[in-house]
Amino acid sequence: MKEFILAALPLVLVGLALAVLAANHMAEKQKDEKRGGTVGNGYCIPDFEEGERGMKKTLTNYMGLLGIVSLLSFAAAVIFAPRAYPGYDWMAQAVSDLSAESSPSRTLCNQISALYAPCGIVCCTVSCIAIQGYCNRMLRAGVYLFAVMNWVTAVGYSMFPLTDAGNPNGFQNIMHLVVTVAVVVLSIVSLVMIFYGGWHKRACRSLGLYAAVALLLMLVGGIGVNIAPKEYLGLLERFSLFSVTGFNAVLGIYLFKGWEKQ
Repeated sequence: MKEFILAALPLVLVGLALAVLAANHMAEKQKDEKRGGTVGNGYCIPDFEEGERGMKKTLTNYMGLLGIVSLLSFAAAVIFAPRAYPGYDWMAQAVSDLSAESSPSRTLCNQISALYAPCGIVCCTVSCIAIQGYCNRMLRAGVYLFAVMNWVTAVGYSMFPLTDAGNPNGFQNIMHLVVTVAVVVLSIVSLVMIFYGGWHKRACRSLGLYAAVALLLMLVGGIGVNIAPKEYLGLLERFSLFSVTGFNAVLGIYLFKGWEKQ
């Protein structure tokens, strides 16, 4: 039970961070109500007429729920796949070790995480379509780039999985590292763009704050991996991974609620 709780720690921290921002979001909504304005005005949520709230959900909106499914699938794989990997040290080993070709947990990891990549890709790709004409150009470009990152993740890691857990040698493993670098760069740039665009547009500021939290967690993980003892590589890596999958779920929630026309 102790190992289970510790393995889920990054996900819990991401959830707490999102909960804090959600509480701030609700407080702003209440202020809008007291001012007599539209509920949630200025926070990228639907602006329906009275009596129509929550009744205009379309198939596009429901595609947003796939972002949450993607997060849950990934979290389940990270938490439960180590059970099929004798001697796996989640605090010191990377998540990719669980799905390496030589890994004993490869089959279980791939089964549990089967919904992670496809659901995440559908969610962020549909978000690119749904966000047309909303918020501002900088934020939209960040969402597009974030979708590209998801595609690179799915295609790149499928083409170049690790052949041997913890072994960086060989063409395939080197390409796996190249894909990882591309994913990290795309993630950071896209989150910075979303934060910048959201911060300069009050109507999209809440999404910008979520991007800032995700970016902070990613930087903590990325910098920590390089300066902390190797015994904590796995723990710190999980901060980066869950920050990205968590933000994809956030995009899904915005897609499910709908975007406010600006």
